[in-house]
This record gives sequence, structure tokens and C-alpha cells, in this order.
Amino acid sequence: MPLSRRQFVRAGLNAAIALGIPVAKPSVAGASRSHDAFPVRPVKLFVPFTPGTSGDLWARQLAPTLEARWRQPVIVENKPGAGGLIGAEQVARAQADGHTLLVGSQSTAFAKFTLAGVRIDPLADLDPVIKFLNYKMLLVVSASTHAKARSPEALLALSRASQGGLFFGSVGVASQQSVKNGILAEGIGLRFTPVEYPGVAQTVIALVRDEVQYILATPASVKTFIDNGSAVPMAALADTRYADWPAVPSIRELGLKGYLPDTWGGLFAPQGTSLAITERIGRDIQLAVDETKDLKARIESSLSGSVPLSDPQSFRSELNLEAQQLRAYLQRIHFTKKES
Repeated sequence: MPLSRRQFVRAGLNAAIALGIPVAKPSVAGASRSHDAFPVRPVKLFVPFTPGTSGDLWARQLAPTLEARWRQPVIVENKPGAGGLIGAEQVARAQADGHTLLVGSQSTAFAKFTLAGVRIDPLADLDPVIKFLNYKMLLVVSASTHAKARSPEALLALSRASQGGLFFGSVGVASQQSVKNGILAEGIGLRFTPVEYPGVAQTVIALVRDEVQYILATPASVKTFIDNGSAVPMAALADTRYADWPAVPSIRELGLKGYLPDTWGGLFAPQGTSLAITERIGRDIQLAVDETKDLKARIESSLSGSVPLSDPQSFRSELNLEAQQLRAYLQRIHFTKKES
């Protein structure tokens, strides 16, 4: 049977190796060309949370633009569960070629600090690609809670009036909302009891129904209920007041000192994905956002955030700094995982 071209070349290489003849490695130019060809098949964006969350909405707004740029389908798939770790683990186990990506957040990146029995370390098993959004975040109370405490100071006093404090709508101990809430509790003396829900949308509904007394949420996720008076913003989780929420005091005005982590969304690839590919993906996303008419404005408006300049190296540096800062806070407020 005649050999195919590939079999013929492989047979020649094997013979050369057997005879001790040096075989040249593929050139950098050849490797570069393979990276330039990315993607060669559909790209999957795994969102480790339920549909309708901020990362999910970002991915679905961006996917058509990336499809046009890459000339390959871009599939957004929700894999919720375990505080985002089910989706994160699936991406971490995928082939490291850029075709499987995670739409992640602090909840997924730092889960190793907060959950016991985590089978992967997202900071080690995933490679950062790009930070795609810095979110605004508000402390929001139910209308009935606001009737009892019409200022942030009165809300703190109300939380201290009972041993269990206020009911806080949580999406799991590893979530960025719970981590920030723990930092607030330590920093301003806020007492709370967490009530867990499967997703952010469910915490918003619980707040409106007065099942919980407060949540931490993006303005976009609660705007409808703020507009109709069933929810009330009490504080901005930022160093200064938000320009579009000027009447809402910043958490610093309530006396919080020290480190306050940003709230962000970021894209990750399986560990070992080449820097050339992650840089290509990050660059294409930046170009897609900047060059598509009104896309950046729509993302920032609909998701209550700002699109930062980012690349794999700068994102990695930010993650390392945040990990150092958060580890110290989490150890103090007992959100760290319990060792067996």
C-alpha cells in the first residue's frame, strides 16, 4: 500500500532519529503561523453561572462580533454549580489550545481560598487572558428594611440589634459578593446571617420578597426594582461615590479602611495555553469591543461597569496582588477553607 505524504515524512523522521541524524525543530515562524491560524474550529465560552448573570450577558453580547472576526462559531455555554467551580474545572481539563475558555470572576479565581475539597486551583490551573470588565457594586436593602433604617448608619445599628444580624442574600461562601460582605462585616461592624441561593437573580428576587434584608449587586441587576421602590441602594462598594449614583455614599464614608478589592470579570484559558494564543484572543476581544459600533457603550451601560485595558501579563500581575491581599483578609474573617 503506498504511503501517504504524512506517513512518508514521519517514516523519514523516524529513520533519521534512529540513525542519529539531527532533526531540526519547527521554526518560530512556523509556530507563529499556526497561532495566526487560530481558531480552526468553534470556540466555547463556558460561563460557570446561571443565564442572565453579568458574565453571561457579556459573553452573549460579544459572541457575534467574535464570530465575524474569527469566522468560526462562538458558543456560550452555562455550567453553573459549586460557586463556579464546575465550569472552571471543565475548562481546566480541556485541551490548552484556546478553543475552550472560561468567563470567570473573583468567585472562580480565588475559590481555593474559600472552599474545602476543591479539586483544582484556578490560579494555577487556568491562564489569565484578559480582564474584560470592572463592575460597579451596590449594597442594596429591601423596601421594608429601608423603612426601619433610612441611612447606612441606621442600617449598621439595626444589624447590631440582634445576635444574628441582618439576613444577607448569598450565592455561596466562595462568591465575590460573600467575600466582600465578609470584608465589610469586619471593617464597619456589620452583623449578618447568610442565606444561600443558586444565583444572583434569585438573591434579587429574595430581596424584593423580603426573604433577605440586603444583598450586594451590580446596579444593572437591581435597577428595575430600585426604580419601582422595592429595593433601595445604601452604599457604593468603591473608594468614592459613583458618578451615576451621586446620592449613594461610598463604603469609605462609612469608615471602611484598608484593602477593598475591585469587582471584575475575566477570561481564562486552560493552563499551558501558549502566550501567543492568549495574547491573540485578548487583542481580538479588545479590537472587537473598540471597533464595533456602540458595543463598548452597550456593555458598560447594560452591565454597570467599565472596560479596562488588559492583556495576559497585566491580568496575571493583578491576580497575584489580589491573591496576596485577599488571603490575609480571608484568614482573618474565617472564610478560608477548613483543612481536613
